[in-house]
Amino acid sequence: MEEINKKIEIPFVFIKESDGFHGFVPGIIKRDIVDKEFVKCLYRLEYDIELLVKQMKATDQIPFFPTDEEIYRDFDNVYKIIRKYI
Repeated sequence: MEEINKKIEIPFVFIKESDGFHGFVPGIIKRDIVDKEFVKCLYRLEYDIELLVKQMKATDQIPFFPTDEEIYRDFDNVYKIIRKYI
């Protein structure tokens, strides 16, 4: 039960494309959250990922999350990286 309550640092990555902002978390395979407005994209991604991470913690299936440097190297058009503890 203690592992479920342990906080995990999650990198929320936002890429700016012609159709808006794409939000995702590297290491979690899921469809990108896309919105014209950055704040809406952020809130939608936080909501989805928080639920998913809680399920992953319950089954002890936490993926590896890359560093900011690795993210900037691996993805084009990175607008912002926000790290949150869930």
